[in-house]
Amino acid sequence: MKWSDWVHVMTSTRGHWLPGDSRGFRSRAHRIHSSGDYRTPPPPGEHEGLHKHARNLAERAIRLTPAQIETAGTAIASKLARMDVRLAALAIDAVHLHVLMHTGNTDAVRLLGRAKQAASHALRAEIPGRIWGRSSHVVRIRSQTHGKQVKRYILDHAEHGAWVFPSEH
Repeated sequence: MKWSDWVHVMTSTRGHWLPGDSRGFRSRAHRIHSSGDYRTPPPPGEHEGLHKHARNLAERAIRLTPAQIETAGTAIASKLARMDVRLAALAIDAVHLHVLMHTGNTDAVRLLGRAKQAASHALRAEIPGRIWGRSSHVVRIRSQTHGKQVKRYILDHAEHGAWVFPSEH
């Protein structure tokens, strides 16, 4: 098996990780970035003005209810299966999504985008408009060990209330 054909994709719901966020951030092409990240946050107040500006421009933040989380998770897993994308793990909570999937040479962001679209359609009556943030972060799996670590990391989100696939792990 070629491990580089597997990817870990992370994304969030709309309005939950804006430029200037206290958990750290990177703009596209890294033109602007904080000195930290979610593991080692930047100093308090760094890029505070940018974050305030982004909050003012952003549409309302989307926070999924437990029922919406299950609906979205089921729709994403089903759509990936219909597209013949092998799914090793998926975790979704009120504000973010993690997926470990086999994409080969196919663009992982496009594949997940189609699956997120299915989730949006499933929730359209409850949440009209955009649900998902604009960008996704993709990390290629480097080895079997890395793949197992990522899968465990994703499935462990169940301990914090996330809906996970597969549900038995």
